[in-house]
Amino acid sequence: MKDYERFITAYQNDTSLYDYDPRPTESSEAKIKARNEHWAAYSNLFQIASDPVVRAASDFHNFWWEYDPTDEKQFKQFSALYAKMIMAMREDVSERTELSLEEMEYRVPFVFTVKQSTESETARGEPTE
Repeated sequence: MKDYERFITAYQNDTSLYDYDPRPTESSEAKIKARNEHWAAYSNLFQIASDPVVRAASDFHNFWWEYDPTDEKQFKQFSALYAKMIMAMREDVSERTELSLEEMEYRVPFVFTVKQSTESETARGEPTE
């Protein structure tokens, strides 16, 4: 469970670099550090994760590495892959869950389309461009 948490946290830390302006360049120190931690956390799953988690994490990782969050079609695929990975981790850790894959996909955290991001900023009273 600790390694699953490390992987999800590394993913979150990497993607959170893009939550604020200025966004980092691919060669920035923060981006390199985040990508290195993400890669190490991902690599560490292979010796401890169950087969379903390895498959789901690999599918998610390979897609996410080239993911464009402004592409609605990719967002749907991202949500499906993320949900599948989280479900595999939950089933591995607790051996059961009452959430369906569809419900988990609907509840995927951390990712917003451009429209959703703008709407949430407006709702919080934050300035939008």
